[in-house]
Amino acid sequence: MATGTLLLTTLSEDTPLAYLLAAYGIFGLGLGMINPPITNSAVSGMPRSHAGIASAVASTSRQVGASLGVALAGALASTGIESAHQSGFAAATHVFFWVSTGLGIAIVLLGIGSTSERARASASCVALSFEDTAPR
Repeated sequence: MATGTLLLTTLSEDTPLAYLLAAYGIFGLGLGMINPPITNSAVSGMPRSHAGIASAVASTSRQVGASLGVALAGALASTGIESAHQSGFAAATHVFFWVSTGLGIAIVLLGIGSTSERARASASCVALSFEDTAPR
């Protein structure tokens, strides 16, 4: 995702269609590669009796994040339009794509941190504590 948005930080009115398709394709591929591991992490750390709840929370979080992302994109682009009205809409989106690139890098770092031995041990400990409260 970060690579796709990094490519879009140079967006202009003259950007070729092939470049846009490549950038959005890379972004879409990255987005598609993030969602399954997030859901798997949410569900696998819970006992089977709580798997539906964990999946619902992960899905709701994803939907809220998408809504906030659209709002953030609109806010940053409108700010960019006001400050760069001479350059046009494409230039106004650069700020949003830089923020998105930073957030993509943060996702990579969180992914690395959440798959460490310490993180897996912590998830196992939490899962064990939920087993004691699972309905039978």
